[in-house]
Amino acid sequence: MGTIAASVILNRASQTLIDETGGTWSPSEMLGHLNAGISATVSHKPDTSTLTEYVTLVAGPVQYLPAAGTQFLDALANGEGKVVFVKPRNDIDHADPEWYSATPTANFRHVMVDNRDPRRFLVHPPATAGAELLCCYAVAPTRLTAPTDIFPLPDIYESALHAWVVGYALAKTSKRGDMVRAQVWLSQWANSLGVHAQVQQMITPMPPEETPTSINTAGAL
Repeated sequence: MGTIAASVILNRASQTLIDETGGTWSPSEMLGHLNAGISATVSHKPDTSTLTEYVTLVAGPVQYLPAAGTQFLDALANGEGKVVFVKPRNDIDHADPEWYSATPTANFRHVMVDNRDPRRFLVHPPATAGAELLCCYAVAPTRLTAPTDIFPLPDIYESALHAWVVGYALAKTSKRGDMVRAQVWLSQWANSLGVHAQVQQMITPMPPEETPTSINTAGAL
């Protein structure tokens, strides 16, 4: 959770777009762009929004994160105060092929994760109902409903989200829309996160508008 209000980013973006009065991009539209940027940031960089806490387990080897969790990141200790280790599932399966049917215990020692199903994890030996695991996992940030809401990511991502909002605003289907400038700003967002992706695939291409407005504003920002 950050310390600044969403309006800090939104106002900065409006100033960059020379649209402080919201005549071209409405406040609700800009807030929507910011929410989309926050979701994209957490999707590409899950450690921007995390919780470290004890998770209560169900009986058996197969476990899931709480409803707010989006991706398992790290395991620290079980509820007995014993350190646990994240291991590849193949290592456990080959060493103990019948471990799924082992006697459940609260003192399990290994955790296995699979990025193809990021909310699910396995514990070895199987857990007893009510056993606990101290772990770190990514959570979906709180959605902004007003500019006065607190920015849900650490403040260091202010500039990245400013770039996202400006980029998506410029991609708007209008005479002022400019895909080249939009891609430049979205590339700044991606670069600030270390995201190596084709920015062109993140926004729907629009045909160029052969109007004096679109030609004259091509280098404005």
